[in-house]
Amino acid sequence: SFLYFFSLLTAYFILRPIRDAMGIASGVDFLPWLFSATFVVMLVVMPVYGALVSRFPRRKFIPYVYLFFILNLLLFWYFFAYNIRMDIVAQIFFVWLSVFNVFVVSIFWSFMVDIYKSDDSKALFGLIASGGTIGGIAGPSIVTLFTETIGTESLLLISAAILLFAIFCVFKLVALRKEKIGNTDEINETENKAGAIGGGVWAGVIEVLKSRYLVGISALVFLLSLTATFAYFQQGSLIYEAYPQTDERVQVFGQIDLYVSMIALVFQVFVAGPVLSSFGVKGGIII
Repeated sequence: SFLYFFSLLTAYFILRPIRDAMGIASGVDFLPWLFSATFVVMLVVMPVYGALVSRFPRRKFIPYVYLFFILNLLLFWYFFAYNIRMDIVAQIFFVWLSVFNVFVVSIFWSFMVDIYKSDDSKALFGLIASGGTIGGIAGPSIVTLFTETIGTESLLLISAAILLFAIFCVFKLVALRKEKIGNTDEINETENKAGAIGGGVWAGVIEVLKSRYLVGISALVFLLSLTATFAYFQQGSLIYEAYPQTDERVQVFGQIDLYVSMIALVFQVFVAGPVLSSFGVKGGIII
């Protein structure tokens, strides 16, 4: 599970600097339109995802979802490598990766909840999550070190290969889970219990609206995203003006992600624990 999350976040953080560079390729003034397009696409895609999880066990369709994303990356690589309609491709890539990010992370944690019991999750999820933190360092490191020598388009192939390893991890986890359960009858019974979630396409939305607690979490995420978006536009403007070449921008965005991930790791190890212990979750979040 640690390697699975590590590979997902490494693959994503290789692609994120490319997305950020593509986002300002047409000028910073175009960024709001790309964010609006991402919002519209998410409105279309999330019900599709809801329909899938309501009908199929996650462990069965996860490899197909990742394989779909890998094929997308190969297609993007072709357009990048041969410089085909990059004005349009850059915009599509920006929106695509934003959707990719939401899917791969949410699917991962949903899968973890499926295969681990509550007591196991309390003991292990912190360690598993650290795989993503390290992936957040490994991905930008690859971008920073290799963009100049292999070019931006080759980074897409590296990310696709790492995502392929994530599929291997999914199959291995399913096999290990069956091995741990034991006899065939118990495996079949467990598979049936861990089947499709059921419910309608909008069942998740209804559940959120029924709970003040979940509405509060949604509001918190909304405000965080709103604030981060303002900062993102300012960052894009600074880099657009300072670095004229796409490869340069990719490398700079990669360096920023690398420094952020390293500082985040320091905070997680040395700051978050003492703060949460002293002030609790509410106080810690406010601080």
